[in-house]
Amino acid sequence: AATIATMAPVARARGRSDRARRAWMVRLVAVACAWACAPAPAEAFFKHDGVDRPTVQKVCFIGATVPWTFGAYQSQQRGLSSAFAQAGYETLWMPRALSVRLPPGEYASWRDVRRLKPKVRMPTKSEQVAIEHLKYIGVPDIEFPGNDGMNANGLTMSQLNAAAEAHDIDAYVLLMDVGILYVDRYEFDVPTLLWMPYHHEDLDAQGAVLQRLTAVAALAPSTGRAVEQAGVLTRAIPHFIDRRALNDLADEFEARVKSDAASLRTAVFDSKMYDRAFKRKIDVVDDDTFVVLMQGGNYEDSDRKGWISSIYAYAKFQRDNPGIKTHLWVHAVDSAMVEADMNAGSKPPVAVTRTGVALRHVLERSGIPSNMYTFDENKHDHTFTSALKRHASVCLHTSKAEGFGMVVLECQALGTPVITTKYTAMRDYTKLGYTIEPAAFQSIQSAFFAMVNVDKAAEALKNIATGAAKLESLESTFEWIDTEFSLGEVFKKFESLLADAVNVHAKTRKWSSRDTFSKRPLFTVINDEYPRLSLWSTPWTMYHHPSVTVDYELIQAQMIQKTTGTQFYGLAVAATRGANGAVLPFDPQDGVHNINPNFVLLVPTWSLRQVQEQHSYIWSAAYAIMNSFRSQKYLLALPDSAAKIDAQYKD
Repeated sequence: AATIATMAPVARARGRSDRARRAWMVRLVAVACAWACAPAPAEAFFKHDGVDRPTVQKVCFIGATVPWTFGAYQSQQRGLSSAFAQAGYETLWMPRALSVRLPPGEYASWRDVRRLKPKVRMPTKSEQVAIEHLKYIGVPDIEFPGNDGMNANGLTMSQLNAAAEAHDIDAYVLLMDVGILYVDRYEFDVPTLLWMPYHHEDLDAQGAVLQRLTAVAALAPSTGRAVEQAGVLTRAIPHFIDRRALNDLADEFEARVKSDAASLRTAVFDSKMYDRAFKRKIDVVDDDTFVVLMQGGNYEDSDRKGWISSIYAYAKFQRDNPGIKTHLWVHAVDSAMVEADMNAGSKPPVAVTRTGVALRHVLERSGIPSNMYTFDENKHDHTFTSALKRHASVCLHTSKAEGFGMVVLECQALGTPVITTKYTAMRDYTKLGYTIEPAAFQSIQSAFFAMVNVDKAAEALKNIATGAAKLESLESTFEWIDTEFSLGEVFKKFESLLADAVNVHAKTRKWSSRDTFSKRPLFTVINDEYPRLSLWSTPWTMYHHPSVTVDYELIQAQMIQKTTGTQFYGLAVAATRGANGAVLPFDPQDGVHNINPNFVLLVPTWSLRQVQEQHSYIWSAAYAIMNSFRSQKYLLALPDSAAKIDAQYKD
């Protein structure tokens, strides 16, 4: 009886969820109509190859794979591209991952893509309708400067510039981590926007890369504030959430299981069918069970998704509240399974090493009774994942960081409260539920991840289970989602950002021989062998020993002449003359350096910042940068007439 009493608030909330869902149908239709009837983009002009042309007409969307395969990023880019197409834009799609990357050229439809990539699964009929507006382009055949295996699925600025010229592209929209972009040019030839998932609340080592972009659409306000520190045009634009579609998907699954109302929840949480841990007796989930859902991809060894802390928070909650009938459902998509769409739907070979957290071991060692959890490591369709979210009592998602947190928003959209970490996007997008202050921070990628307070997360579970939680109303939660996260609103913000990006791009000033060091320095000069973090905005950083006098104007003129053409250089060295006028030897043969430390060194600021976490000594950083290239042709030797040892120098 006590257990049933504790579940009553959850049952009442679920009833409100269904009623509110129906009440909001009218609003959703109105929003959809407003978006579909949006006017075509206003006329403006920008320079493209020196010619005035109407503002953006052809937009290329860059996704990891093709737009109908597994993954939130593909789904979001596909939806946004559809909104652009309905507003009158011509839309292209460039897959960047090597497994689906297309050869140079333009392709009329998904059928052409599958002829070239037959292992990619065929889109369903509904997917075919959703992608009929798209044409596809390949990646230009331009050599990637880095070593084999380095950023293998990345793209270079040169490749994007070449594709823009070949296909008359007016703008790019990229949805990917910024680290996937390789900087081998000073600027993009067309406005380039990054819809950016960012995992820190402070600017990390990618700041100098961000400066090359025309604009950034940060997925959350808290991360947008960090990105703004790079000095790039930034707006907070979230992913879109279609609440009606999510409910329709859940309805579809419920209709498919053909279960009566009394046993529907048991049919959804069918442990016998979905558990992939060791064989054991597992409790039946029914309407009296407080079901805690954990859902997400398990592909990062760093445990960014916070699987371990969430499991241990549940373990503490269960130990401290033995009278509550509860069950933990862990739906973790195996890292290798996401490749099924690119491998004709087959299982991955047994030789494939999976990445991520060893969740089976964590569950067994957590102290949770084995009958009280289900380990669901299956790749489900969206109907079932939506049903899981709808019928869970709470979604436990205490990630260390989230760029957006799709699971968090979708659970709330389906009327299920969430428990998250008060950090990054989770800080901004937790309305129905609890967001827990971090207990500590973990250094990673030159910034920080947040570690949730496990005790506080367990307490939040208890409050929701017992009805003690003071939660936001479902009505206000649904209104917030329908207003802030509709595709129409997202498109409106994106089109506004694109218009501003066009203006910013038009003001971009290319480097030329007119740019002198005194008026517009190409590089920042440092003399410290252990320099501070390279947060300055110049494209290059010059190091020289304090005893060396350098003609900065001459070196800038030489650098601009050599680096503004088609050849990319990732490191430059100018030989130094001794006090007697003789050129010093390149190799000092001191057993420490591979380049004479009295030479003048120039490195791209973005690459210096990348390696500074592991290489604080400037010549160690230079060595790491040199060894990242596939060829010596990316190293530039400058004339030896610009630097000389100062005979009067005293340390």
